[in-house]
Amino acid sequence: MRRFYPMATYDGQTDNFHTLTTYDSLDSIDDCLEVIRSWISIGYKIDRCWIQIYRYENDSDPEEYEVKL
Repeated sequence: MRRFYPMATYDGQTDNFHTLTTYDSLDSIDDCLEVIRSWISIGYKIDRCWIQIYRYENDSDPEEYEVKL
């Protein structure tokens, strides 16, 4: 079962404090894009965003799908 997590950094910072994500995984890439759009609409100045895709339950090396703004 694949799991999807939207990720983004904002305000020119790349530390953990300036990284956005969701606690729970989402069902699809489209769901992740909706979350990223909501972050932008509430005022976050997103520098970079991507989606981490976990292919199986104990995957420790997720695939990253870069999202173009």
